Amino acid sequence: MPAPAKKQFDDLFKTTHFKSKSAALSKVRSGDIDGALVEDGTTLHLYYSAADQVTASTVQGTLQGFVSGANQAISQQPVTFNLHTEQVEDKSLKPIQYTAPGLLGWAVAMGGVFNTAMPLVLWRTSGLPGDYGYPRYAQFHWWVHARWFAW
Repeated sequence: MPAPAKKQFDDLFKTTHFKSKSAALSKVRSGDIDGALVEDGTTLHLYYSAADQVTASTVQGTLQGFVSGANQAISQQPVTFNLHTEQVEDKSLKPIQYTAPGLLGWAVAMGGVFNTAMPLVLWRTSGLPGDYGYPRYAQFHWWVHARWFAW
């Protein structure tokens, strides 16, 4: 890698060396690091977590740019480096399987809030809880008479 590209790479990425691929992948799965780059000859394997899709896309795009830049720097020759990216989470789940339950929960919560609030708003606008249909002076007048006769 040319010196300016190496400096830019070091500015963008904090690199840590691991003794094994499994140790690096466990750090990615736990969320401690954004991705693991494993070199296998001239192929680079990028393992990333899809838990944070913005970070995953940023890491993939930036590393793809570096690989393309390295290939371009070594022009007039066949492609030297290839980047292969792979998600570390289980691929059996489809996005709808973890999106739908959250949306359903949100809809139930909003329905509960609005169905509880609507009668209270209607009561307030109609004046029902304040005076039960009587003017204020009539309500006070009734209370005074009830007190007078109760003694």
